[in-house]
Order: sequence, then structure tokens, then C-alpha cells
Amino acid sequence: MAVVFAHLSDQAAISFGELQMSIDPEYAFAVRVESTVLQLSHEHTEYNWLNYAEAHTRLQYDSNKTALWELNRRIALGMLN
Repeated sequence: MAVVFAHLSDQAAISFGELQMSIDPEYAFAVRVESTVLQLSHEHTEYNWLNYAEAHTRLQYDSNKTALWELNRRIALGMLN
């Protein structure tokens, strides 16, 4: 199972009186692959196959760590096809 994290640049502005906030949505996707050989597009230079612990330590943002944890739980519980 390969995990791809994508951050979309769409922003939503919210106002509460004088308080204004900007929300940047972030989506995480999981993809089952049949081969461990990948062909990268010109936009990418390398990839790694990592177990859960290794992937978790490489992630910087809490939202990505949460998405990885949720995916790992769904795999462990047999919730994915």
C-alpha cells in the first residue's frame, strides 16, 4: 500500500466579526499498487518504500501523521479492499 499526501492550495476565508481566518484544506490518499517498480514523472526525483514507523518519523506535520495513523488503523482492522 502506498500513501500519497497532497496539499491543495484552495483557501477558504472565514470571518467572525473582526476575526478573520484562512483555511487550507489538506487531503490524504492511499493507493494500492501491484508492483514495487514505479515510473516517476519529471516532477519527482526519488521515492522510498517505508514501513509505518519509518514513514511516521519522516513526516513533519501533525495532519500528515494523523492521516498515516488513520490509514494504518484501517489496514489493521481490514477496512480496506
